[in-house]
Amino acid sequence: MDGPTPAPARTAPNEAQAPFALRELLRLAWPAALASVVRSFYRLVDQYFVAEHGVEAQAAVAVGSMVGILFAAFGELVAIGTLALAARRLGAGETERARDVIRTGLRLALLLGAAQAIATLGFGPLLGEVLVPDAAGDRERRLLIDFVTWIGLGQVLLVPLPVLGSAFIALHRPRTQLLLESLSVLVNVVLAALLVPRYGVGGAGLATALSRAPSLVLGLVLLARSGVPHPLTRGGERGVVGAMLRIGLPACVGALLYSGVYQAMLAVTFRHFGPEGRAALGPGFGIEVTFYYAYYGIAYAAGSLCGHALGQGRPDRAMAIGRAAARIGVLFAVFAGLMFWIAGPLMVALFADDPRAVAACLEYLHWMAPAQPLQALQVTLDQCLIGAGVTMPVMISTSTMNVLRVPLSYLLAITCGMGLPGVWLTVDLTAAGRTLWSWLRFRTGRWTQKQI
Repeated sequence: MDGPTPAPARTAPNEAQAPFALRELLRLAWPAALASVVRSFYRLVDQYFVAEHGVEAQAAVAVGSMVGILFAAFGELVAIGTLALAARRLGAGETERARDVIRTGLRLALLLGAAQAIATLGFGPLLGEVLVPDAAGDRERRLLIDFVTWIGLGQVLLVPLPVLGSAFIALHRPRTQLLLESLSVLVNVVLAALLVPRYGVGGAGLATALSRAPSLVLGLVLLARSGVPHPLTRGGERGVVGAMLRIGLPACVGALLYSGVYQAMLAVTFRHFGPEGRAALGPGFGIEVTFYYAYYGIAYAAGSLCGHALGQGRPDRAMAIGRAAARIGVLFAVFAGLMFWIAGPLMVALFADDPRAVAACLEYLHWMAPAQPLQALQVTLDQCLIGAGVTMPVMISTSTMNVLRVPLSYLLAITCGMGLPGVWLTVDLTAAGRTLWSWLRFRTGRWTQKQI
């Protein structure tokens, strides 16, 4: 097999190439963004169907969804490494080696998912004790344990799906990813409608876990037809596991810390505000995440294109793609912030009935509106670096700002007496810090010289 074509000497970013980068980006970004938005519907589906069970049920699902972010970190561990390596190899014309990366990533994801499912059986009650204060009562704690247990057991199905998504993005088949995410959400709605009335919050967790099974099977079939035959039984490259984990581990640690930070805030700060405070992280956070995933999908597509460009030895194209994606993401984020104010009451009313939960969710959305353009810019620039395999600096900057949320939220909300607005102001301030850090890192262009 011929080796990769030697990279030409680096040239300065050529803005004249930006229109071409924009057209290519849009072809990949719109289905990737839509797939990411659809993926966020799981949280809203859960909140919609448990709303009739009261604010304690919504609080339990909100806290359980934060635990779900912890679980999802292990899917990102493999998915990010798979995307960076597969995109770089496809860009360099090393098609068979890219296929082996994808096969290896899928097998590793299945192993990690099975390990998480086994570990969940012992940690559910412990999480309930830590995350739900005694003052909240046993009901919310019991509901949280039921929800988290089923989500954890379903990780054997949940962890491989982000890797499949990365594979299709690297192969420039984002519409297939959109199809799989849409199928999962449709199945989730049907299962939740059947299971929640009978099993309550536990039924919502079970529906979310089982909904991935049809998409996983279909995704493997479509992957085999997309140029990666026998994705679970043939080929693979053991030597790539180290590089995959080295690239993905910082992102995994960052996601774990993100989840851990919110769980620490729930245990330290939110415990002072009752279930309505935790419920704001249900519908309110779920609505925000739906818009956020649109920026994330654009950013993920940009990361893949940056990997391809660097594999071709074109750092100038990678920079142009990053700038184009940032403009699109920020524009959409400004629209999202306006929607939080204009359509916030209508959106919250779909997922919350309790007046306390409705008021808390609306307040959350109003505070999050100015942070949306900052988050869109940050995630876009970070994903360009991640697509290049530069993950450690991203983890350091985002994790540092996230960890600061714990003491700062307590200081503003409790010590300074601001209440829940102090928590939301903390999120805005740290989002600004993360964005500044990301912009300074991206603009140097040094990330385009990373060899993986």
